[in-house]
Amino acid sequence: MSAPRPTAVRLLLRQARAEAGTLVALALTTFLVAGVLAAWPRAVERMVADDLAQQVAAQSAVARDLALPARDVVGGGPVPTPAEATALVDAHREQVEARVADAGPALAAVLSGAEQVIARETFDLSKGDAAPDVSEMFLTLLLDPTVAEQVEVVEGRLPGPYDAGAVAGAAPGDVTVPGRLPPVEVAVSAATAEDLRWRVGEDRRSLDAGYPVTVRLVGTFAAVDPGAGYWSHLPSTLAASVVDDPNNGVLVTGAAFVAPTALAALAVPTPASARSWYPLDAAAVRGQDREALLADLLRIRAAQGLRSETADVLVAGRAREATVTTVLDVLAAGTAGTALGVLWLAAVLAVERRRAAFVLLRARGASGAAVRGLA
Repeated sequence: MSAPRPTAVRLLLRQARAEAGTLVALALTTFLVAGVLAAWPRAVERMVADDLAQQVAAQSAVARDLALPARDVVGGGPVPTPAEATALVDAHREQVEARVADAGPALAAVLSGAEQVIARETFDLSKGDAAPDVSEMFLTLLLDPTVAEQVEVVEGRLPGPYDAGAVAGAAPGDVTVPGRLPPVEVAVSAATAEDLRWRVGEDRRSLDAGYPVTVRLVGTFAAVDPGAGYWSHLPSTLAASVVDDPNNGVLVTGAAFVAPTALAALAVPTPASARSWYPLDAAAVRGQDREALLADLLRIRAAQGLRSETADVLVAGRAREATVTTVLDVLAAGTAGTALGVLWLAAVLAVERRRAAFVLLRARGASGAAVRGLA
């Protein structure tokens, strides 16, 4: 009895059983190549975004954040009452917030609310009796209604409400007589208190003839997060600046916080000034379109006179992205080409290994079309 004539189905099953390993290898190779080609653009995009976020984060907060280069004047009118002082500070903060109200969606997504610290510029401070080795001391007074969120008390307390008392309503220039302004409560960092040799409860006085005020240390503090960008904008606050000058001796400069209502003590005899900035979240840059963010940043900088070096980082990132993308695309093309070459070679080897079987099939009556289909 003659053998049954081979059909295409029978031939296909027999071929599959004989070359199962080869078929699996070919399927896996095809799947791998397709997966790499599909995932590659997204992987490159994510890599470029991560690199840009890292470059922005590598800047100091002072360089990264949007900031007002010139300090706005706060006060300048009659010595304010506590309520008037609060209103002046709040009004100025609203003005600062309004400057970035039309920042654009990409920039708005990476900006935090405005930070503002009002300052009374540095004045000469009496040394007390515990610093015979120090030539001169200087102090800057700072006012920030939100400072309690940034610090934790180490000793004593934060300054209490301040009231200018009888001099409220007077012209700033009329309070330069010693004793007219009530003593001002202040708090300094624990490290600054040590550098200034200043004990909690001790009074010091200004040696500036135009600013005859007494300052009373009521507490020391430590930063909740010493690495926060907030402190980068306030030098000599967490620790005093100590300079050993060969000509003038040891000079110590520190900064102290006053109560939110103490604007009256900062705005005499000349107005106080505000240091204002807008923190920029480096991590949030990863999710933004670089060109849109750059356009928003350049526009708001020009319109509002703000400064930030982040725009320069974004411009540099454009050239870096082009270089990285080109290199990675070449690697991807090489990888895909190699995989396709392996796929072609495996198919050729599979055919060569079955060539004798194909000849036998032809001899047993299989059509040429069927054999070519199996190959």
